[in-house]
Amino acid sequence: MFDYDGTFSAVLVTTDPSGCKDTLTIFGNTLVFSDLFSTVPPNVFTPNDDGENDFFEVELNSEIEECTSFVVFNRWGQLLFESNGSSIKWDGKKGSGRKVPEGTYFYIIDLNGVVYKGTLSLFR
Repeated sequence: MFDYDGTFSAVLVTTDPSGCKDTLTIFGNTLVFSDLFSTVPPNVFTPNDDGENDFFEVELNSEIEECTSFVVFNRWGQLLFESNGSSIKWDGKKGSGRKVPEGTYFYIIDLNGVVYKGTLSLFR
């Protein structure tokens, strides 16, 4: 297992049934943060209950989904929604259940200490 971002080297050692070994070394490969997401995070969603695009949702690599924090803020920096655990999914409502108005919102996804920030537009 590698850290989320950065440059790493890897060594693969194989042994056949007779005991002969072979080694392959890979130097300086870069693991990119976006590899943690199964899909590219969307930047627009329409929570109008039509069954299409009703959620801001990001699928994660299953190895890190339990180490996730997700928060959404309005343009004044007020916290509107917060989720911890395996789900990055927002339905366009405050934690109280009230719908937020159309507009641009800011989110932070923390994947075990690696932070991804972005904006999204909500249209009803």
